[in-house]
Parts: sequence; structure tokens; C-alpha cells
Amino acid sequence: MNTEIKSFTGYHCTERSSADKIVKFKYYLESDGDHQWLGNGVYFFIDEILDNAKVTAKKWGKFIKCYSYFGIVETSIKTSVDRIINLDEKEWKDFYIDLFETYINKAVREGIVFTSQRQLDNAVINDICSECDDFDIVIQSRYVNFIKNKYKDKYKNIYNNIGKNSSIPSSSVPNCTLLCVKKRDIIEKNTIKLV
Repeated sequence: MNTEIKSFTGYHCTERSSADKIVKFKYYLESDGDHQWLGNGVYFFIDEILDNAKVTAKKWGKFIKCYSYFGIVETSIKTSVDRIINLDEKEWKDFYIDLFETYINKAVREGIVFTSQRQLDNAVINDICSECDDFDIVIQSRYVNFIKNKYKDKYKNIYNNIGKNSSIPSSSVPNCTLLCVKKRDIIEKNTIKLV
């Protein structure tokens, strides 16, 4: 058991009025539902270079959520190393893939339909976290297609002219790291601030 404490600085982007409420009340609402990346929880962008995480949070607000006015909230998060699921580490990747394949086999046998990979990821991660109460955080590097809304009309015309699908190209190479807090008590309330 590794009780070493790991600290993260996370950046959460939301509508400006919601960001102001987070700072005022020192409380984050949990994201939940079938299509979360890392299961239910409070989401942050993290990076060893803090400015990169802030820029990523800004892109989230501007290009994915398309907020007219948004705020970026900075927060410190602390927990022990043994309470972190880091899906970028081999041991956790292998564990996740085994469970993922079990879910696929069960879905085929029982006729369960997942409408997206993200829905399946969400189900697997929520199951891991609900089966044992030992995890506070899930981390994973992901590719978020920040340009899809910025260039959707331009790409639509290009693809339609050549008769192909009009979706915006994506990548399998990650461009950000997500941290999902499962238990809000590890958020250091006195560090919550707008940046």
C-alpha cells in the first residue's frame, strides 16, 4: 500500500456564472450520465506545464462548449497514490482492457447496445469505481477534437465536394490529460480560484 500523497493542480472550465458560484460556494457539481469520458465525477484538465492545462481548459470553453462567457477555475487536488487509477500506466491499461473485453463479450451475449465508445468507457470506469470504494481519481490522456466546431463549416464543404463523410478528422494521439475526481472531499477548497 502506497500512502504517498500526490498533488495536482486542475483547471475546470464552465459558464462564467457557474465558475463564479464554484468560487463563492467552494463546491463543484458532478458530471454524470452515459457519455462521460472517465465516469461520473468532477472533471479537470491537468498538465505538468500548468499553462498548457489552462490553455486546454480555455479551448474546451471556446470550441467544445461554445460558451459566450466562461470562467476557468483553478483548484488543488490531493490524494494518496494508491487511490488513483491512472489509465496512462501499463498496469491500469491492462486491467482496463481485460474488463473492457469482458463488457464487450457480455454485450454480445445479452444484446446490450452501446451507442459510442465513450458510453462503454464510462460504464466500465463507473463499474470499477463502484465495485470498490478505494479510488478518488481517474486520470487519462485523451484526444479532444477542439477544432471540430471551429472549422465544421469549412470541413463540411470540403468533404461534401468530394463526396465523403463530413465529420471533422480526429486523432488517436492524446492532446490533453483529464482528471476526474470521484470524491469531492479531496478538492482543497481553500485553493479554488478564478484564473
